[in-house]
Amino acid sequence: MRHQTGHRVVEGLLSARACERPSSIPVGRPRGAKALGVRYERALARSLPGATHGQWWEFFDANGRGFCQTDFFLPVGEVIVVLESKYTWTPLGHSQLERLYLPVLRLALRREVLGIVVCKKLVPEVMSQAMVCGTLAEACEASRGTRAVWHVVDPKPRRRGTATRPASIPAFGGVP
Repeated sequence: MRHQTGHRVVEGLLSARACERPSSIPVGRPRGAKALGVRYERALARSLPGATHGQWWEFFDANGRGFCQTDFFLPVGEVIVVLESKYTWTPLGHSQLERLYLPVLRLALRREVLGIVVCKKLVPEVMSQAMVCGTLAEACEASRGTRAVWHVVDPKPRRRGTATRPASIPAFGGVP
């Protein structure tokens, strides 16, 4: 059920699992501001080695069957970090994390899961609603006690054949 937030809100979560893209969900071609966001997300994907990009999840809750797609998730130490990509910061990203992705991934992966909004552009309201961080490590630490935003202005794409990662991304292992 869509909530006044504009996205599905999990209520009474019963089960959750990773899945393939549902055939019932159409593939569209974004335009305008949406296309900027998609290009930013793709650049982030190239700069986040080890992150899983665009994973689909199936879940059942009090409203029945549902699907959602995380922008990114990656293991950092003993926890899983979900990154919600937004070209321009909006509180909607935090709502999606808190009321949809985090409950689904916690049940599906049976691990501690943290959520961070990663964005290119900040707006004045962000300062009163979240802690803005310059590195993933800072954002992970902040997300344990408050809403965290990882401000990434220019994600640097990896060159093919290189295994280096930006200094702000700690080393991590694979998802079980």
